[in-house]
Amino acid sequence: MSQSSRLEAEQDAYLKHIENRTLPEFYLQEQFRDLADGLGAQGYDWYAANSAAGFWLRRKIDGTEGEFFLLLEKLIKTYDSDWGSTND
Repeated sequence: MSQSSRLEAEQDAYLKHIENRTLPEFYLQEQFRDLADGLGAQGYDWYAANSAAGFWLRRKIDGTEGEFFLLLEKLIKTYDSDWGSTND
């Protein structure tokens, strides 16, 4: 399954749980555990990777992902331009 297909499937399931009032505790964390495990094994912060996936899914749902992306891009360019230029 492609990443975009997975994101669409996760979004649909998440919204269905919310609509039905059946959202399990830690749902998004568990849905994206494999992503966090993979990134954690590469040396990235496991918790940040795990919570970031849910954050971006919720931003996609509320339509603010573009605004947040631009804000983060501006933040990196302003405060850590060396990192930003090497990680495009």
